[in-house]
Amino acid sequence: MLKGNFKTGKSGVVLRKTLVVVQFTASIAMIIGTLVVYLQLDFIKNVDKGFAEEQIVTIDLQDESLRAQAASLEAALSAIPSIEATAMSNSMPGRGYGRRGILPEGYEGEDAWIISVMNMDERYLDLMEMKLLDGRNFLKGSALDADASVIINEAAARAIGWEEPVNKKITMGNNALTVVGVVSDFHFANMRHQIEPLMIFFNQGQGSVISLKINQANIHHTLQAIESVWADVNPNHPFEYQFFDEEFGQQYANEEQFANLVVTFAWLAVFIACLGLFGLSTFTAEQRIKEIGIRKVMGAEVRQVVFMLSKEFTRPVLLACVIAIPIAYYFLDQWLQEFAYRIDMPWLAVGFGCLLAVVLSQLTVSYHALKAARTNPVDVLKYE
Repeated sequence: MLKGNFKTGKSGVVLRKTLVVVQFTASIAMIIGTLVVYLQLDFIKNVDKGFAEEQIVTIDLQDESLRAQAASLEAALSAIPSIEATAMSNSMPGRGYGRRGILPEGYEGEDAWIISVMNMDERYLDLMEMKLLDGRNFLKGSALDADASVIINEAAARAIGWEEPVNKKITMGNNALTVVGVVSDFHFANMRHQIEPLMIFFNQGQGSVISLKINQANIHHTLQAIESVWADVNPNHPFEYQFFDEEFGQQYANEEQFANLVVTFAWLAVFIACLGLFGLSTFTAEQRIKEIGIRKVMGAEVRQVVFMLSKEFTRPVLLACVIAIPIAYYFLDQWLQEFAYRIDMPWLAVGFGCLLAVVLSQLTVSYHALKAARTNPVDVLKYE
């Protein structure tokens, strides 16, 4: 093309239009991909996870000496007026839990039933705003709960097949445990995984994580007060904390990076496609300038000429839409299948992607279409 081999003739036009179709196919597919990725990302961020995320600060007790002071630390922290609640556990949603083998009542198999497990105190459910659907919470100071009681989630009850799980028995090794409550399902892993069966043990005054529900009024002042208490109780250890919502949100870092990557390539593809269309419109306007002059002499208005030229470029873009939609659907459907919790294919977004491509194409060719339509026919026909 740079040598001028395809400047004129049918082969040149076909090649140019083919390139426009290919470029806009890629652009439309990337635009649709961008919209779907962001909609899925918004869904997994805002879906009800079964617990509260905001206003929770967590402090990890990473070694035995810190865990030995856990009860004293929690008591001192609870005295801070801007701390609304405290609780202890051995982990937090998003970090992963341990797994144990159990034999639930009514299970006739010989192999152990593998289930996720965690420990918490009697304040944890309230602090995290988790819903207790049946039975009761652990009782403060209860030796029976500490030794022989558990709470399970809905997924565990469904998997085992218990319609009335409260007071059912679970055997774990040589221990016989009684189910005292059922907590509503909550996402303790990311949205790529189905909520798994979970069993919760009672562990009062012990744990590796202290959770604090803080007042939003003066967070900076509250953090300073927490650090001061920490320095009094654990003067030989540096103070470290996390905001739970930020920590849990790190699970979606890969999805966010993928979304940003798709956006970058989408705009690059659109830019290249519009450049190609701009060049094609320039070439077409030059080739048909005399035809436009004759049409204007015959009484054609500017808007009629603009419509005639614009219509010619709408067809390859619409053809690109037809090709791009099934391609985008295939790859996006494969990507969405990786999530246990996902949106349905948003066909409105698909339509918007195609509409945006058509609008951008029309804006791209409008300059040359208007320029050609406004050309004085005397200037182009005076030598004829």
